[in-house]
Amino acid sequence: FFEPSIRRLSIEWNIDESQVTEMLKNELTHINHEFDFLGENLYWRNDIDKYTPYQYIRTPSDPREESEYEPNLIF
Repeated sequence: FFEPSIRRLSIEWNIDESQVTEMLKNELTHINHEFDFLGENLYWRNDIDKYTPYQYIRTPSDPREESEYEPNLIF
C-alpha cells in the first residue's frame, strides 16, 4: 500500500494502466530492496496521493515507525 506500482494504482483507482502511467510520468520511482520481487517502478504513496481520483484519508509517512502524522479515525 505504501509503495504502489502502476498495476496496483490502476486497480485501486479503477482506471487503465496507460492512464496511470501518463498521470505519473513526472513522478520518481524506486526499488524496494527488501521486497525486490515487487519490481523497480514503485511510487511513494505520499508523492502520488495528489493524483487520486477520490477523497482519501492521509496515511502515516512510515508503516513501521512512529510518524509525524497518525490518522485519528475516531473523531
